[in-house]
Amino acid sequence: MGKKRKTGKKEGMLLTILVLFCTFLTGCDLLDIKDGGLGMTNPDYVEPEEKSTTSAHTESLDLGESKKGGTTSRLTEAGYLYGMEGSWYCDSAKTDAGEPYFYSITFMTGEDGVPSDMWYYGGLLNGEMEDIRFFWDGYYAYGDSLGESLEFCLNTPDGTRNGTIWLELEGDCLTIHEMEGEAFFPFTSGSVEKFYLHPVAAAGENCDCFGNEMDVLLAQPEVQERLEQGMAIRDVDSMDTIQSEVCVIFALGTDHSDQFVAEYYYAVSPFGLVYRMDYLTGEWEPI
Repeated sequence: MGKKRKTGKKEGMLLTILVLFCTFLTGCDLLDIKDGGLGMTNPDYVEPEEKSTTSAHTESLDLGESKKGGTTSRLTEAGYLYGMEGSWYCDSAKTDAGEPYFYSITFMTGEDGVPSDMWYYGGLLNGEMEDIRFFWDGYYAYGDSLGESLEFCLNTPDGTRNGTIWLELEGDCLTIHEMEGEAFFPFTSGSVEKFYLHPVAAAGENCDCFGNEMDVLLAQPEVQERLEQGMAIRDVDSMDTIQSEVCVIFALGTDHSDQFVAEYYYAVSPFGLVYRMDYLTGEWEPI
């Protein structure tokens, strides 16, 4: 009986050792399946990233040339709507009394081509002379993926004016249709007007900027910045001779409910040069 008990004890010990040995081998195999055994023993081990199954063609999208229904979008380059530098000018409108009326619109875009600011002014036409009756600033956004409809918000003395317009571009001719919301064309009863591109001349360029002085001034970065800060611009119906050139004078300032307070004065020459008045000396300085 004693021998039998001794033999059973040895068999039990051998069985235990065998089980532990098998467990050890199985554990090593499990570690090797995933990370070669390093995952549990190497503290610097980093789980490998899974490879993306996304096509390389979907990594970037050209938002400036998207397509819809087989038609190429006219989303713009940075600077101006359609990438066309300048303002859009209409001189064929008429008031209810039949008086000639004009409109001038500048659509600006951000560095990525996204719509940003717009400047809009107009008034009566007396031959080649413009009698500016309003100047509004604001912003706009694309109403569709092709950039053919615009949703606008304009700041006026009576509050904001909101609505939607539809654009048709043919060459350098732009037809604007009122669609929804408040009227886009003030002081006339028209709902559709044709505009043509009025390019902004570079400073000092040998060209005639007569009648285009406001657009030249609006192209100046410091003027744009002050308009964005809430200032307003006014044609003071005055001229001054600077460097032997007759220049049109404009005022930039704050438009209060009861009066306009001028804070800066600018002059624009017929050749696109822009001057700012030094408020201490009263002298004109080029900008």
